Formats: sequence, structure tokens, C-alpha cells
Amino acid sequence: MSAAPFPEFHPTPEYFSRSLRPRGSGSARVVVSGVSLNLVGLAPEDEALIRARYGLFIRDGAPLPGEARVEVVEAEVPAFLVPRVIQRKAPEFYRLEQFWQKDRLFAYSYEFAGWYDRKTGEGQLAVTSSQSDVFHRSVENYLRSVCAHRFLEQGAFLLHGAGVVRDGRARVFYGPSGSGKTTVTILSEGGLILGDDLILIREGEEACEACSVPFRGTFREPPETDRGFPLAGFYRLVQHPSDSLEPLSKARGAADLMGSLPFVMEGGNMTETTGPGVPRPPRRNHTAGFRTFEGEATIVLPDGSYIKVLNESGSRIWELLDGRRGLEEIASVIEAEYDVSPEEAGRDVREFVDLLASHGMLE
Repeated sequence: MSAAPFPEFHPTPEYFSRSLRPRGSGSARVVVSGVSLNLVGLAPEDEALIRARYGLFIRDGAPLPGEARVEVVEAEVPAFLVPRVIQRKAPEFYRLEQFWQKDRLFAYSYEFAGWYDRKTGEGQLAVTSSQSDVFHRSVENYLRSVCAHRFLEQGAFLLHGAGVVRDGRARVFYGPSGSGKTTVTILSEGGLILGDDLILIREGEEACEACSVPFRGTFREPPETDRGFPLAGFYRLVQHPSDSLEPLSKARGAADLMGSLPFVMEGGNMTETTGPGVPRPPRRNHTAGFRTFEGEATIVLPDGSYIKVLNESGSRIWELLDGRRGLEEIASVIEAEYDVSPEEAGRDVREFVDLLASHGMLE
């Protein structure tokens, strides 16, 4: 990310109506579980980087049915979002802004901005820098966003989790960052690793399947296969001194899975289902910094003026405040996980949410 103190630039649809210059004449087609995106306008070094990074997910030849065409162009601005650690000396995780305008998804972050039209299958990706790490990060986060919504249209979804295949069946391990997903893959000697960050869950011919996607962190190994494997089960990871395996109720399991959808699936057309007069579920302030250690959470507001340390149940409530769950659903999870009565769980959740709202920690 750029260290220069550029002002933030929030691109509007009008920005993309300008004649932005393609970076070159090359192209590369990325295909993930039948979702095909042909990146055109690539400089030679861009094409080489994408082909090397996406490996077995690259397809040459004739266009595939429903293929999207995405033009890669020069942004002609130094930056879009600016990390708040630069602006305000405040902590920040990766920030991605998304919004929909009719059938067009817009997504932008620090070094890129792009759009994708789900009706026409056209798109554009504007990149601020030619540096290889900046370029691959820009392409990857744009593709994550577009693919996440394309998968939903097919009845599939991305999950923030790790996948390990043994005896031809996939075990998917999920949970918040730091719960042990990467550790599971490291310790799974002899298993086929589908990934330790994002896994695609889709409907197979006979059962649900898990399969690899090409999206990964900078230093992770590329996937070995793009085929799907029947699901043996989902496993919600929880840090604990002892080893145990406990069954989850369907309600709690579904709630936990919803909480492990990646950030690229937040916002956008998901908010369109909330009509006028319908209160939206509470959502944690996306500008707040958040870290967990030994079950406790530290929350830092953007101006750095307020820090609050929460107990373990408070940490869990904060984690569940993702804008998708209502208070009753959150209370049900707390009831199940902490062995408290429905009345006590509901009261604790309401009081804690009111406290967070009064301190500006909710959106």
C-alpha cells in the first residue's frame, strides 16, 4: 500500500465513464467452478503474473458460456482508499467498499476500483500501480468480490475456512481468524489440502462438494486441484486447552457458517432485501480495530480515543454482530455456547448491544 498521504478518492459510476487507458493488449481467462472471467487489456508482465499465480485455473481457447469480460485499465489516480493508519494513526484491517447500482456491482479498496455488470457480463478493473505485489493483490480482491456474487447466483458460496481431503471426502474447518485453520492444514500430513483461507461450497451431482479456489495469501501454496470433493462434514474450530469433538445443532451450525462468510460478500445487493420500515440487524463498526487474545477482545475506534476490553461472551457477541443476524439469533448462539437460559442470553445481548451503540461501536 502506498505510504504517500494522498486524499481518499471514492470512485463514482461517472469516474468509470471516462476513457481509461488499457494497460496493454494481453489477456488471461480465469475459470473457477464454471465461473469464467476473461481479463483483457493486460500488459505483458501482468499476463505473465496472472498465468503464473492462477496456474490450473487458467483456460485458453474459445470463450465459455456466460463468460464475463473484464478490461484492466490504468486508474490515473494515485490511490482510492487510504489506510487509516496513515490518515489518523489508527489501526485498520483490510478495507473494501462495495455498492450496487441496479445490476452493476462496484468494489474498490486502496489500490484498485472496479465494476461488474451481472446482466451484460462486462466489467472494468482500474489499478493504481504496476508493482507486481500491488497488481496481483488488486486483481485477486476484485476477482474475489465478483466471483463471490457469481457463486451465489449458482447456489454456491465462499466460506472463510480450510479444506482437507482424506479418502476422497472433504473436511471443512472454519472459524474466525486465529482459530487454527492454517494449523489444521499444516498438521494434516498425507491429506490433500484444498486451501486454508477460502473454500467454495457448491452442490454436486449427489451431495454438496468442497473445492479449491485460486484466492490465497501472498505466501500460501497454490491449490493442487480444482475438482470438487463430497463433503464429509463442517468443523467449527474453537481454541481450547483440551481436544474434543462436539456436535452442533443445525441452528448454531448455520449461524456459525453465516459468520464465516468472507468480507467480500458483505454489503452489496445483500442489503437490498431489507425494505423500508424493516430494522436492519446490528452491525459492528467496520472502522474499528479488533483483536482477540485468550478469549478477550480489544476494540479500538478509528480516532484511537477509546479502547474497551471485553470478556469471552462479549467477544463472541461482537463477532456475531455482522449485520446479518438479529438479536434473537445472536442470543440463541450465546445460549447454546455458554449454557445460559434464553432469558439471560437475551438480556445480556440486548444490554451489551445497547452499550456498544452508546459508544459508537455499531453502524
